[in-house]
Amino acid sequence: MANLYFKKVKIPAIFLLAIILLITNPTSIRKILQAIVIPIETLGAKLRGSSGSLYNALKENERLQKENERLKSQTGRLADKLARKEEVSRENERLRELLDYKEKAGRKIVVANLLGYDPASLLSTIIIDRGTDDGLRKGLCVVTIKEEKELLLGRIIDVFPSSSIVLLITDKSSLIPAMLVETGEKGILVGADGEPSLSFIESHIDPKPKEDVVTIEDRDIPGGILIGKLGKVGPKKIGLFREIKVRVGFDISQLREVLVIVQ
Repeated sequence: MANLYFKKVKIPAIFLLAIILLITNPTSIRKILQAIVIPIETLGAKLRGSSGSLYNALKENERLQKENERLKSQTGRLADKLARKEEVSRENERLRELLDYKEKAGRKIVVANLLGYDPASLLSTIIIDRGTDDGLRKGLCVVTIKEEKELLLGRIIDVFPSSSIVLLITDKSSLIPAMLVETGEKGILVGADGEPSLSFIESHIDPKPKEDVVTIEDRDIPGGILIGKLGKVGPKKIGLFREIKVRVGFDISQLREVLVIVQ
């Protein structure tokens, strides 16, 4: 019966009994009980301390995560501001270059902003924000500046009070009188989707590799404006013209401002 009784005794009762025996029993029994009770109490204290440390660690981790998110957000905002600042700086530099060139050009030039272009259109054209109110008319030459040189883009084909449509030299309907700078051979630059062709160059002519191609003066197009560099040259053919490709020097997606040569 005694064994059954002790099996039903709860743990706290055991600790209570141990404390009573520790007070009332001889020293030898007290030492034995101390050896049993003290490690258990120490372990309990450690567990309570560990529980508190774990809770504090979790709270600190949560705080650090929130701080990390805040810093990421702040870094993103600073990166956006820096990117906008750099874009404004590049735009100011482009405008400064255009205005400086305009002053040095010695002829009347109108600076225009590119309003847009439609790569899916049947015609390769761009729209600029200058028109008859600014003295523009059909046929005028439109250029950009690259490495301090005028680079041909096309010519105006339609004009309105405050805007104009420019036909690019890459359009199939574009025809521009042009010549090879070093060879001196003259022909017609015929537009194409990829690279325009310099037509009517006789087959026996041997152009220089990457030779510059420039405009020949014609109505509203001044002579000597850079068009691009010589590309692929076809084989010689007796009694026929040689096929010559020209690599234009501009990327339409990178254009922001252009120059219209009025006179």
